[in-house]
Amino acid sequence: MAGRTKFNRKRKLAPEGSCSAEELERLARAAEYSGNPLHKLSPGDFDLTPPAQARKPSNEEQSRSLRDTAKVFEREDAVRYLREGLRRGMISVARINGWPKQVWAVTDDGYPLEAQRDRDGSYHGYSMPKEDPMADKIMEQWEAR
Repeated sequence: MAGRTKFNRKRKLAPEGSCSAEELERLARAAEYSGNPLHKLSPGDFDLTPPAQARKPSNEEQSRSLRDTAKVFEREDAVRYLREGLRRGMISVARINGWPKQVWAVTDDGYPLEAQRDRDGSYHGYSMPKEDPMADKIMEQWEAR
């Protein structure tokens, strides 16, 4: 399976301490996760309406839809990782209406995840490919924070 060759190099992890613990907790409590039904093997587990056609992932789709690789199969887990990433300050420098554009986390099994802010104000997430230069930094900082 061919991996992705280009990654957003504008992503920057905010320095530790750049946001107060109180602000991070406020964001974590208010954060919402929406997900995308086209990128889930079991969209119903995420309270998402399944697409009209059943999912038959091609190799290209599988490479774009890696959150299943990270074994995040239930919405509850996705929300937990999103909120833990916020609490640890694993947030981007870039903001959208006061919210971090990206939030990063690492699963219990050691897979780095990235969530992006959607237009509707919620987040959707996916695992980070090994080839992503940011993945190693996220793994290192997750343990440090």
